[in-house]
Amino acid sequence: MKIPWHKWQRIANRITGFNVPWFGVTWNPPPLERTAAERAITYLESKGLFYAAFRWENPNECYADASEIRDELTRQMLELAKDSHVYRQLDAMRDACRMFRNLLREGNLEKIGYYQELDDKQRADFLLALGALRYGCGQQIMTLAVEYGVDVADHLKASLPSTEEESE
Repeated sequence: MKIPWHKWQRIANRITGFNVPWFGVTWNPPPLERTAAERAITYLESKGLFYAAFRWENPNECYADASEIRDELTRQMLELAKDSHVYRQLDAMRDACRMFRNLLREGNLEKIGYYQELDDKQRADFLLALGALRYGCGQQIMTLAVEYGVDVADHLKASLPSTEEESE
């Protein structure tokens, strides 16, 4: 079986030492996917953007939070193989944050400081964008939690999209 060059390169990048006379190699193993999923979920549990009441959310703070979340997810993705499942889930959440920010910019909402300053159309646009962000990221969080057996804090779990089985 021939191993593709990019996989050899990934292994070579993790080698941190080489011992001789008899032989030896030291290296940093890739992070386990469960650990990566757990780290991502733990980080997201601290972000009110995913669970705070809609009326408490302010567009400019949400805009900044989505940027901060994207940056952190990118940092975590750098430690993972691009073909890993966790990488793809984090990438989907990062895309949801990007789309949320784009929607706020399109509606000129990113600089509005308080929810109460929004007119009816702006409020509807903001709530739709925030709902889409929460739904999109919530699906990825649920997938990571189920597939890797990661517990999700109750305050975040309560805001995740429900499955069809739960709603029946």
